[in-house]
Amino acid sequence: MNGSEYLIVAVAVAVGAAVKGMTGLGLPLIAVPVITIFVGIEEAVLVMAFPTALSNAALVYEHRSAKKPENLLSFIIVGCGGAAAGAWALSKIDERWLLLILAVLLLCFLSRRFIGKKAIIWDSQTRKKLFVFVAAMCGFSQGAIGISGPVVAAWFQGYELDRQGFIFSTSSVFLPAAVTQIITITLTGNWTVSRLFGGALASIIVGILLPIGSYVGRRIKPAGFDYLITVLIALSTVILIARALG
Repeated sequence: MNGSEYLIVAVAVAVGAAVKGMTGLGLPLIAVPVITIFVGIEEAVLVMAFPTALSNAALVYEHRSAKKPENLLSFIIVGCGGAAAGAWALSKIDERWLLLILAVLLLCFLSRRFIGKKAIIWDSQTRKKLFVFVAAMCGFSQGAIGISGPVVAAWFQGYELDRQGFIFSTSSVFLPAAVTQIITITLTGNWTVSRLFGGALASIIVGILLPIGSYVGRRIKPAGFDYLITVLIALSTVILIARALG
């Protein structure tokens, strides 16, 4: 990459870090597609592995006093198994199918948000039936393409948590999945000097911009926060479909 391309990537990471601080998601979703344009999906996912883990560790610590939803630990455990499988399959699968599956899940969630409470997806019974599938899919997509935030957000938004509880819950899922991803990448020998260097630079940017995003996020009213999450999920769906079909 040349200087201007590095600048574009740095801006994408900075914007993603700021949004992550405000909402608890958005860093890989914004940064990975931009980096992919210049270096490919595998390189992008690996470069963002350490910054993703760093950002989630910081948010888990910041919101550690939040109220925890039920079955959070079970969701994390299943997600870690999926993350290991996804990281192993990173260079072996066609990402388009996974992106389309994620997009379909998000469209189901959005139907509930915009059509009403009687939608068949995400009610308590369906939630029990989908629990293992959604947790495993979130972990697998995090390991394989570095993006699972929209589906995790859709799942935990159904618990009607406040901002602190929502960010703690989503970050608690992302953090061990990201650590599992890093361990698996290490065991499979996929690190290079350039990938580690890129990850270090991205981590520095995240360290600077994440607190700024958190500061802004604390001043968003609950209704505005809920709306922001829904809009971000809707945009995420469009991005995933565009990447799958592009």
